[in-house]
Amino acid sequence: MTIKGLPTAKSVIENARQELVSRLNDYQHFHTSVFLSVVTVIQEEIMPTIRMHVMSGEAHIMSSNPVFREQLGLQILIDILSDRGFSVIVEKQDRRIPIKLEKKDQILSSNEQHFLFIVQFEKPTIMHKD
Repeated sequence: MTIKGLPTAKSVIENARQELVSRLNDYQHFHTSVFLSVVTVIQEEIMPTIRMHVMSGEAHIMSSNPVFREQLGLQILIDILSDRGFSVIVEKQDRRIPIKLEKKDQILSSNEQHFLFIVQFEKPTIMHKD
């Protein structure tokens, strides 16, 4: 096995915009339900937090929305926000939630999936008058 089969950064970047547009079209036509769910989450959960943190150029948003349990929902969110000029990093976090105490020192728990979205964007320029 050699590294010759791996793409260079330049070749990946050259086609990125065209591939992004193609994926967004595919989501709208072939995964309409998931696409619309993600758009709703962006409007209701993501954008209010971005607006709140607009002066810093970065927002950290935690979501446990079930649409993100599948990789497709995460990819759609990343692609939509990227298309709109944002940079997105996603971190999946599993949390154990205690449900009930069984026998002595035995706790039944369930796993909850949470997703941390780190959204970066250009900060506005603020001019101070002296």
